[in-house]
Amino acid sequence: MKAEKEAGSRPSLFRGNSASKTLKKFWHARYPDPANRGHLPHQCSRAWTGISAWSCTSPKTQRRFPSAPTVKKPAFFLLHGGSGDFKGIERHSKLLASKFGFKVIAGTFPGRFYFPDASRDWPDDTIHPDGTVRTPIWKQGEAITPDQYDVVKDPSMRSRYGTRTLARAKPDTNFYYRMAAWPAAFEEGMVEANRRHFPEREFSVYAQGHSTGGPFICMLSQRIPNLAGVCATEHSPFGYLSMGRDEWGGDMGKISGYEKSEKKGKARTDPFNELYIRTWRDLARYQGPEALGQEGPAALMRLPAIMEDILEAWEKAKPRPQFKAEYIVTHAITGSLAEGARVTAARLQNEQRRNRGAGATLRRIRARAIRSERKTSAAVPVRDLQRQPRPQPRSL
Repeated sequence: MKAEKEAGSRPSLFRGNSASKTLKKFWHARYPDPANRGHLPHQCSRAWTGISAWSCTSPKTQRRFPSAPTVKKPAFFLLHGGSGDFKGIERHSKLLASKFGFKVIAGTFPGRFYFPDASRDWPDDTIHPDGTVRTPIWKQGEAITPDQYDVVKDPSMRSRYGTRTLARAKPDTNFYYRMAAWPAAFEEGMVEANRRHFPEREFSVYAQGHSTGGPFICMLSQRIPNLAGVCATEHSPFGYLSMGRDEWGGDMGKISGYEKSEKKGKARTDPFNELYIRTWRDLARYQGPEALGQEGPAALMRLPAIMEDILEAWEKAKPRPQFKAEYIVTHAITGSLAEGARVTAARLQNEQRRNRGAGATLRRIRARAIRSERKTSAAVPVRDLQRQPRPQPRSL
């Protein structure tokens, strides 16, 4: 009773919104002991290991977790949504680590980590005045140059997206090969990060992916042996389900109380080498349906004010990556995934052949050098042919 009273007198995360109540249910179900409830200390540290990882180092907080060898410690793997990077979930990661003592990994989609600036904020707008566009940075010091892609204006989904801007990677460029290989590299990286930070015998992993991050978390549930649960808060489902939703609702979707704009939709067919460049239009395609659902058709009467809000929000959103290549996974575009896999396999085979050829050439050069050294060492030394004085004949 005393422990419960003390815990109840502390500031608690559990008072407030629905997300807090959901976390409360999880926490109380996992740790029914009242001494484990309520406020937890904030003496926690952060360690950067290529991805963002937070762990609590406070002995007092760590003692609140089960220490029996048969009970695993809980940990969280978090992914952001389709427009952002690790910063979209950094606040939640720090909260889980500092207030509850969980160890947390916050992932970033490939190409979205802005290496050149310590703030990790992307500069300027996504579409530049000279017509070039913002492109991913998959490797520190590596840049995708404008000669590696064509900028395409696509009106095929204009009703929903407006005119879309795409960066279409040219074949046989570094951009093309990166776009083909990133899904496999990302999957392997996520599995390896969990293996390193959350050993199977020590941790039970709970995963959460916001929106676009959701299908990747669903995939990880089949890849990580100690992934105990998917939180599924505001996340998209498996790619196959997203594809089925598109076939049912089309590009326009449906607002409760109103007829569907499209009677029958169709599945997406994005090629693997197309990078979608986001603009203010992507805020508008959410704001419009939300205004309709909240205010009805009368929302159109204040369209100028809505547009001002959208453009102002875009100014704040520009420092985040704001490009997207994940549709081939999140919407189960298996044809594009297979084509990317074939391109990657062919590139790796060619590289292996070149490496074998280069290795054979080096071996031949080395063998010639060795044979030359052996011949030189075995050769008879050349005598000094300096002319000697001619001997005089003896007199008789």
